[in-house]
Amino acid sequence: MRLRKVGAVLTGCALLGATLAGAFAQSIPPIDFFVDPKTGAPHILIVVGSKAAASDVEAATALAVKIGTLDVVKAANRNSNISKVPVSNLNLVTLDTQITLADWKAAGDYNLVLIGGPVANILVKQLVDDGLSAVDWVTSPGEWEYLRAPHGGEDILIVAGADREATRAAVQALINQL
Repeated sequence: MRLRKVGAVLTGCALLGATLAGAFAQSIPPIDFFVDPKTGAPHILIVVGSKAAASDVEAATALAVKIGTLDVVKAANRNSNISKVPVSNLNLVTLDTQITLADWKAAGDYNLVLIGGPVANILVKQLVDDGLSAVDWVTSPGEWEYLRAPHGGEDILIVAGADREATRAAVQALINQL
């Protein structure tokens, strides 16, 4: 009887580990999604949901810092032909109430990283409602979904999970892969 319980616990742990590993074994978008290779400047806007937990804002800030330390940004800043743009002077993170998908489509010159699922982020909710996001964010263990030119222009990366812990873990996994 005792051996069965141990076996059941070990099997459960193995299944949980496989699920979590699968969630974070996703491929990331190409580096030029995040940074313009010609200028070395960030090529994204990170949008956090206005209803998001504080941990989502912290995760978005950590992602912005990571993007500022990518090798292509450092190399561009060392190249004398390219003007230096301190990452601290860039507004890489904003709230979903400060931008609409229509405004983004009209600007058409940067990619979006959306942090938080449809409950926390109104832009993600709009993408889900429009049928452009295929992930079930309500049950997601934490993952990202890369939408290539969903409106014919730039790309979108949604990073979210079923709750704040899953979202934070997904952002951290993305940071670790960059």
